[in-house]
Amino acid sequence: MSVKRMYLYISLVSLFSMILLWLTSISPLYLTASYQRLIAERYQTTWSVEKAFRTNWIPVEANQTTRGTPKLEAAKTTKDSSENYTHDLQYLKYMQCSNSLRHRMKSRKALKGKYIPDVPILLTPEHVTKSEYDRLKAFRDMMGWKHSKYEFVAKAMSLLNTTSHKYLFDDILDNNTRGTGTCTRCAVIGNGGILNGSRMGKEIDSHDYVFRTNAAITEGHEEDVGSKTSFYCFGMVTLSNAISRMKNKGFPKPPWNPKIRYIFFPENDWAYRYIYAALTNRTLPKGNTGIYAKREPFIFPKPLIAEEIKIIHPDFCRYVDKTWLKSPKLRTGGRATTGAIMLFLALHTCDEVNGFGYMGDPDRFTYYYYDQTFVKQSLTKASNHDWQRENTLWKLLIDEGIFHMYTRD
Repeated sequence: MSVKRMYLYISLVSLFSMILLWLTSISPLYLTASYQRLIAERYQTTWSVEKAFRTNWIPVEANQTTRGTPKLEAAKTTKDSSENYTHDLQYLKYMQCSNSLRHRMKSRKALKGKYIPDVPILLTPEHVTKSEYDRLKAFRDMMGWKHSKYEFVAKAMSLLNTTSHKYLFDDILDNNTRGTGTCTRCAVIGNGGILNGSRMGKEIDSHDYVFRTNAAITEGHEEDVGSKTSFYCFGMVTLSNAISRMKNKGFPKPPWNPKIRYIFFPENDWAYRYIYAALTNRTLPKGNTGIYAKREPFIFPKPLIAEEIKIIHPDFCRYVDKTWLKSPKLRTGGRATTGAIMLFLALHTCDEVNGFGYMGDPDRFTYYYYDQTFVKQSLTKASNHDWQRENTLWKLLIDEGIFHMYTRD
């Protein structure tokens, strides 16, 4: 080969590599299976479809072999360490729909710098390492492991190592209920009084999946809120409070049905201790401090099994707070509501999202849809939540065509 031809060959290879890097790193949401294979080569690993859904890594076409051992990349680096998030490729599993709302999230100028595709969604055993613990112990509540001992996190996560813990819609994989490329339609239900008298129950239940949280009372309210619950989202503290407040009003225990999945939002290591005890037939632990250390631990309607449990990654909760909400209350111990984190969970996994029970006029609608008498909600009184900021954020996302919210004239 002449020198001239060799230089031409090198130039073409370099040009192709630059184009490939641009396609894989700048536009990851539009990857085809072939480009996913090329990225897999970049990470020194290729995967079968079955193996892909057992990991947080790149799904490629079937009949591929496995090479190498995948490793989580280092966390993102910014000036503010609280906005450093681990890279994770879970999101590629949720990009089979060509009309997914996340394509719009990525393209909207008003959302630039907010939507981060590769933020981790669900916590998996691969995330639980000493180095990750050291990074996350700097952050409090649901946003980190400051109040969680490594020992308890590791023990619980060692029991959650199946397909169902690494992919939200595990029923699709287990039962092959819907084919690749099918779009996922989800309803996210807040408990706001705007749903009282709405008659939206059938519409809610018509969705592929229904998310609920806190005192999600459906019995006696099916006409307004439906009866279907696919995912029940909660923190141990918020659930303990909901049961304590509503146990004599229709919510003595968390909901249950044969297909339900429980999404834990751990505020501290109570969640990890509880999961470990429940799955190993040990005595259920009480909370860490205050009234939670005195209350008897709540009990699920049926003994928990590992396949029902999923845990939100602390980075995801912090991402909602720090990158999207950016409330001044964060500086004084505040955080996003459980309902807000739940809605963002749906926005990062479902292809179409419809919200119900949020943004009701506090002068017109009672606090909760199940209130027996009118209870006025104050948007400013809650010490640790910023309702006004959340409502402003919902309006932005609705105006940008990201999701729909039920409203009443």
